[in-house]
Amino acid sequence: MDIYKTVKMETKEALCVMTLNRPGKYNALNDLMANELEDAFREFANDPSTRVAIITGSGKAFMSGADIEEIRERNPEENLAYNQKIMNAFSFLERQPKPVIAAINGFAFGGGLELALACTFRIAVSETKMGLPEVRLGILPGAGGTQRLPRLIGKEQALRMILTGGAIDASEALRLGLVMEVVPPKELMGKAHELAQAILDNGPLAVAMAKDAVEMGMQIPLEQALVYTHRNLTTLMLGEEMQEGLNAFIEKRKPFFTKK
Repeated sequence: MDIYKTVKMETKEALCVMTLNRPGKYNALNDLMANELEDAFREFANDPSTRVAIITGSGKAFMSGADIEEIRERNPEENLAYNQKIMNAFSFLERQPKPVIAAINGFAFGGGLELALACTFRIAVSETKMGLPEVRLGILPGAGGTQRLPRLIGKEQALRMILTGGAIDASEALRLGLVMEVVPPKELMGKAHELAQAILDNGPLAVAMAKDAVEMGMQIPLEQALVYTHRNLTTLMLGEEMQEGLNAFIEKRKPFFTKK
């Protein structure tokens, strides 16, 4: 039985699929979904049986952004607390060691695009439209978009999207490097599962340590990042996972990596 009302979670063979589930509201992010996403992200991160997640949306949208009606009903202090909760949840998702694939099945605006930016990979359907329209409401992208987007596509292109509030289509998102692949709708989940399986075939600790090295390295100077990477490599070289990988290669067989 599902314990969440706005998020569906399915786990099978180390893969967790989270489906945003407010299709009647284009999966708009309200208080309940914010709370449930925070819990779902922690459940995924703390579940030793899962190693990769796919996040997608139900209906025609990935996530259309925040629920504007709820925003209008709150006072400024309540809205700031709500935004802080979302920002913390997205940051937690980004920093936890397991890769997360955003399977963008439709509209991804505001908080929806910010959620996708917090994921490790982004695959979009050809009909996708995405953007950060917050300035049109007299606010700014408050859940990480002002920081993650320029790091991904560069300052100038990010500012164009943020300061105009305009939408881009999937082909433009691909050109900018905002998404890694664009596929027909019927191929989206297949592509996401294919990428997930390619990751799952590898050493779980090696994947976690490699992701950690990249994420941390993006935030510190190069020389410090190299030292940090060497520390992670040392951990792997002193562990059993590397030995199994080497043995499997020499013996021409598939490695058997213990789940971590």
